Amino acid sequence: MEFKEVKGDHSIRSILSVVDQYVVAYLNERKKQFPGTIIWGITDKERKVVGTKLIHKERDELRRSIVERLDQIQPPIPPSSYKIDIKEVYDSSLKHIEDTYIVEVIVDTVTGNDLFATAKNEVYIKTDGGKKKLNHIQIQQEILLRNQHKRFNLK
Repeated sequence: MEFKEVKGDHSIRSILSVVDQYVVAYLNERKKQFPGTIIWGITDKERKVVGTKLIHKERDELRRSIVERLDQIQPPIPPSSYKIDIKEVYDSSLKHIEDTYIVEVIVDTVTGNDLFATAKNEVYIKTDGGKKKLNHIQIQQEILLRNQHKRFNLK
């Protein structure tokens, strides 16, 4: 699970700049046990809910733009392999904080040995510290490792 705080006034741009990278990293994770989750609006270190400012029109635009971005992942993934949730944020008296939301993208596990890439042909894998972009040598090593595991039926 990844927690991300959106800083600045450009929530949509901030989320769209990395959403496909994190989804690809989760899709490329070989030892998947649970769906991957990226949550914007919660600080990483303190796990404090700060929310993301989004008016109604921006929420619709964000959903649409995330779907468009994820549709560009190669090889293509079915829309049923991820879910986008936008949840209201409440203050300590349980009153909804106007135009403040948590944005959650949940990525289901995908079977197979495919190595997924973003629209920019960038390959990421999930690490303990977040995600890592692979260079061409690391991509080759990852493919060889996956094929070796496939041949010997290892997980």
